[in-house]
Amino acid sequence: MPLKKTVKIFMFISLAWTTAFCLSSCIPAQWAKQDVRELQLSAQRGDARSQVLIGEIYEFGAGVAANPLIAAQWYQMAANQDEPEAQFYLGSMYERGVGLNRNSAEALNWLFKSAEQGQEKAQIMLAGLYLKDKELRQEFFRRIGRYRQSAEKGNAAAQYVLGWIYREGAGLQINPREAMNWYHKSARQGYTQAQFALGRIYLEGKVAPANPSAAMDWYRKSAETEVRARVKQCELLKGVEGAPGNAEEAKKCSDTFFQNIDASHRSYIGAQRAMVKSEKEKNPALV
Repeated sequence: MPLKKTVKIFMFISLAWTTAFCLSSCIPAQWAKQDVRELQLSAQRGDARSQVLIGEIYEFGAGVAANPLIAAQWYQMAANQDEPEAQFYLGSMYERGVGLNRNSAEALNWLFKSAEQGQEKAQIMLAGLYLKDKELRQEFFRRIGRYRQSAEKGNAAAQYVLGWIYREGAGLQINPREAMNWYHKSARQGYTQAQFALGRIYLEGKVAPANPSAAMDWYRKSAETEVRARVKQCELLKGVEGAPGNAEEAKKCSDTFFQNIDASHRSYIGAQRAMVKSEKEKNPALV
């Protein structure tokens, strides 16, 4: 296995453990007492993003007693609404046997659902599971076979999946050329996850040569439905990450950002900001 791949997986696992530790020990009680109540009301009304946050709070013991079982129940509700982060958390809990009985089949099921929607943590975890657990490889091969059949028939979602499988080595040998081939096929059909992936690839210059102009083009296409692509587009216009800036366009992008996202996104971002604000004085390094 290439060294950079080993390092990437190791860093991902280390980050996951560090995040869990920090969340479980750092978030003050005032967050739980005041803000969790409002989040719970939103979650009970069916808001998937609020359900994810409640799950995180209970999984990591963020101001409340840690309870992985309650966390799993909230993640399940959000995952059933096709929320990719909840699907990642749920798959991870099934794989680790935390809060739920360990079940590799269920873990793969939820991790693939999450990865299909562009959740990179799930994609990286699947690559790690493929390398770690040889007993799961036949299931990987079966799933990849089904994706390939659909991709060759022109299914954009399946083409995107083959792209990240070749990029991460999650069941197939890492092959940047094949990854780009499938990403482009999917993106040309308007599949926003593939468009976002290409934007990031051309910005980073790892899988393909760096091309900020191409990155901006793909982010702009993806931004029509992907909030994170809109964020990256605004960053590029500000001249970050080596891209030429455009101050006027950057201001316009920032001014209109919150006008172009729906109420549930706004509520979720507000909740995340409240969490960050509560940490600023106590844990500036974590923030």
